[in-house]
Amino acid sequence: MSHYTNDINEILPLALNCFEKLWNGSPIRLIGVGLVGIINKYDLKEQLAWDNFLTTSLTSDTEKLIKKINYHFKQDILLTGAKLNESNLAKILKCRFDQATIDEIEASEWLNWPPEKISANVEWLITKK
Repeated sequence: MSHYTNDINEILPLALNCFEKLWNGSPIRLIGVGLVGIINKYDLKEQLAWDNFLTTSLTSDTEKLIKKINYHFKQDILLTGAKLNESNLAKILKCRFDQATIDEIEASEWLNWPPEKISANVEWLITKK
């Protein structure tokens, strides 16, 4: 693996691949997994290199603040909406708009609008009229 991760969806396929390569077909009673060199992700320092410098996303002031707070507490106590969605912890209970309206609003990419444009279109965003 060329990068650090704690994502089970990345680790599991590699573990299964190792198992399939090493298993000799004899019965198995117990499988153990060992981990070495585990560190808290907030203690990880990763040097920027040219190959990842251009793909490293810029973070907003809000994301920087969330990262700083999480670093202080050494755990994810705050998540952005995107991280919450990625973690599958979010559960939609009720939608204000139907799926076609949601698709139209998302297609407008309103999150990338300047504040003036958002202010001028608040009614459209809230009521979708």
